[in-house]
Order: sequence, then C-alpha cells, then structure tokens
Amino acid sequence: MPDNCGRKILLAEGGYQRMIANLPGVVYQFTLRIDGSIKFLFLSDSCRELFGLEPDCIREDSDVLMNRFKAADRADFYQMIAESVATLQPCRWRGCGRFHDDERWFHGVCRPERLSNDEIVWDGMFMEVTEYRRIEQEKEQLARFPGEDPDPVVRVNAAGVIIYANKGAERLLDGWGRKVGQVLPDDLFAMVGRLRGSGAYDCLETRCKDRVYSIVVASVKYADYVNLYARDITQTKDAENQLIKANEILREHDRLKSEFVSTVSHELRTPLCIFKNITSNAMAGVMGKISRKLYESLKMAEQSIDRLSGIISDFLDISKIEADCLELNAEIIDVQTVLAEIVESLQTLARAKGIQIKVVSCAESPAVNADADRFAQILTNLIGNAIKFIPANGHITVAVKDCGNEVQFTVEDDGPGLSEQEVEKIFDRFVQIHVITGPGEHGTGLGLAITCKLVEMHGGRIWVESALGEGCRFHFVLPKCCPSVEEDRDQPELVETDATVVWP
Repeated sequence: MPDNCGRKILLAEGGYQRMIANLPGVVYQFTLRIDGSIKFLFLSDSCRELFGLEPDCIREDSDVLMNRFKAADRADFYQMIAESVATLQPCRWRGCGRFHDDERWFHGVCRPERLSNDEIVWDGMFMEVTEYRRIEQEKEQLARFPGEDPDPVVRVNAAGVIIYANKGAERLLDGWGRKVGQVLPDDLFAMVGRLRGSGAYDCLETRCKDRVYSIVVASVKYADYVNLYARDITQTKDAENQLIKANEILREHDRLKSEFVSTVSHELRTPLCIFKNITSNAMAGVMGKISRKLYESLKMAEQSIDRLSGIISDFLDISKIEADCLELNAEIIDVQTVLAEIVESLQTLARAKGIQIKVVSCAESPAVNADADRFAQILTNLIGNAIKFIPANGHITVAVKDCGNEVQFTVEDDGPGLSEQEVEKIFDRFVQIHVITGPGEHGTGLGLAITCKLVEMHGGRIWVESALGEGCRFHFVLPKCCPSVEEDRDQPELVETDATVVWP
C-alpha cells in the first residue's frame, strides 16, 4: 500500500512539473524577508528562456532579477506586496525591464497565503506581454489622434446625432449652433444619410457665421456612423476672392491697353501712308529732279517709315490675337513656291550683311492648308530674325521635311545662339534678345510671340533648340494638307532642289 501511494505521488508530481513547464510564463513562490526584500522559494525553469537568468541565481539573490526592471516599476511592485500583506488580496503588476539585450514588458499575478507559522508566501506567475503592450500603445496613440488634431473632427451616428467632437471642432459646432448629442444641420444630415455604410465620401463648403469650412463627409463601409473632417479655409477663400478681383482689374486694364494700342496704331497708319507716298514720289522724280544727297535722305526716311509700319502691324496683330478676333483664310499652299518667294523678298537684307541662305526641301513639295499671308508672315519673321541677329557673312538654312501627317519647317543659323534662360522665354511678348548686332536693330519683341500664336492658330506647334555659341534652330510643324495613307511609306529623302537659293 505505501508503495502504491508513493507511485501516485510521483505520478502527480510529474504531472505537476509538466504542467508548470508548459505554462506560458514563469511560475514562482516567494516570501518577504525582515528587511522588506523578497526571497524566491521556487522558480520554474522557464525563467531561463523568459529572463535569460538561472533560477538558482535568482533564489540566492532576488535583486539579480528585480534590478533589471525600471526603478519606478520596481517601486510599484514592492508597494503592491506591502499592501498585500495587510489585505491578503491577489496582486497584479506590470513592469518593464531589460532582458536579452532588449526592453521587454511583463505582467505578474500572485496570491498571498498565510501559513500556520504565521509566515506569508506568494504564489504567482510572470508572463511576457511586450507585443500586447506595443499594440496597446499604438491603440492609445491612435485614440489620441483625433483629439490632438487642430482641425475639426466629428462623428455622427445613423440618426445624424453628433456622438463625438474633438476640441478643434468647438468653433464649428458653435457656428452650427449645435452640441454633442444634437442633430447635424439639414444639409449635412441629408449627405450623411446618403453616404452612411457605403464606404464612400463627399465634400462640401459651408459658411458658419464669419468662417468658411471645407468638410469631407467620410462613411465607413457597413458601419452605422459617419466621420466628418473639416478645415477652416476662411483665409484661403478671402485670398481667392481678392485674387479674382485683382484678375478682373488686370483683365480690364489689359483690355483698355489693347484697345488703346489698336486705336493708336490705326490712327498712325494714315499719316504713315501719306509720308510713304510723299517720299516715294519724291524719290521717283514726280516732284522734279532731286540731288543725290536728298535722295539718300529720303531713302533713309522711307526705311524708317517701313520699320515703323512693321511695328504698328505687330501691335495690331497682337491686339487682334489677344482679343481672339484674328481671322484666318485657309487655302492649299504649295510650300516650296511660297518659300522661294519669301527668300527672294529677303535677298536685299541678306546681301547687305553677306549672309547666305540655303533652302533644303523634299523631292516632292508638300502642301499645307493655311492662310497664305499669315504663313508667309511666320516664315518671314523666322528668317528675318536670323538675318537680323547673326553676324555678317553668316549662314542660314531653311529645311522642309515631310513627316507623314505634318510638315516640319526648320530655320537654322550659325549665330551666337541663346542661353537656357532665353530659350525658356523666347516666345513671350516684348522679349528682346540680348545678342543683337549693330545699332538700330531693336524691334518690339513681338515678332516671335506673334509667330508662335499664328502657328498654334493653324493647329501646329513651334519650338527652338539652341545653346550659346551653337546658333539657333527654330522648328515649327503644320498639319499636312493631304496626309499619306501608306503608313509604311519610306520617309522622303531631303535634297537640295531648285528651290535652293544661295546669296553671294
């Protein structure tokens, strides 16, 4: 019989040891010393894994374990045990300490029991809760987020009743005349009812007393509440209104300016025509024989009149373009023929500076659908600018390339080129290029701006490639009049045709 009892005791003890070993923590038993420190009577072997400490070392000196915990948490532990002595109530404690070279959190529970010799022992267990504590801290931070937001955050339930509002929403609620526990204003109430549970969102602007708010009404799918996120945009709206008023004033000033320029330009044309006729007739001898010296003076006057007429034409063109009243009379234009005429017309200017102009076109001259006068103006402006701005004895190449549905034109020169900053603003109004050769060559700064607008009005585009010391390459494309339907046709070879003109 005693042997049978002994076997049962051994079996029970083995089962108890297995149970302790399988628990997710450290089972312990301790008592208090006279000095108030604790003495561990038992520690399960799992303390090696949990704390990285040997049970025997902790039993010999409990400070080996307790000093690993933060001072404040350790003080709380001893305070809890001291109170437990008087009440003999179970204790719960949470502390943070450094174990395995890392900061870890532990939760401890223990129950005191007074023995027959009046000694008190505590049986309990330590469990690691590091991951749980991390999740808990994240939840706490997220829970604080709406309250810390300086912008209004409001939550309403299915009945449209405000169930939460952060501190930043005080001014908004005051503007609504509402408090937590009351129903939203009607416009928001209807939107909340429409969006609730859908997971969708909508936005609106609303005025509350003297403030303007932009509000995002965001629903949560399958939830019976809706969140409102608001932002005070009063200053933004005030600035926007001021900007609108300023733009209206600027547009009116611009309109008046354009109207004034157009009127003055028209008024100047009449006397210029009279001056032109007088000088032309005088130079032709209609008014009698004149001296060579007077002829040269009249010739200079005629050139000045022509230059002034060009300036007036530029002002009139840009005024019409800005007023959107410039009309185009489109017709089919043979590019090669028009180009040869333009080059011929610029012969005198080019010859005066010893500049050679070469035209390179396709074997078959393409056609474009364009306003003949404006098309000629585009090419004249680009080639004329090249003649004006490159040094004497320079070279200009005008190339025409068939690009399938488009025709590309390139005016290239070997002049001083443009800086990166000049390239960026070359097509802006009233922009003057700083690299101008010779006195009296300055224009209005409108030529390229007008050219750009005319190209765009024809459904094309224009750009420039240049760098200082490398000349300029102005490209523009216009829609081809009769684009080829053969997608795999070889690109037409560029050749120097009879249209090539070289000035000596």
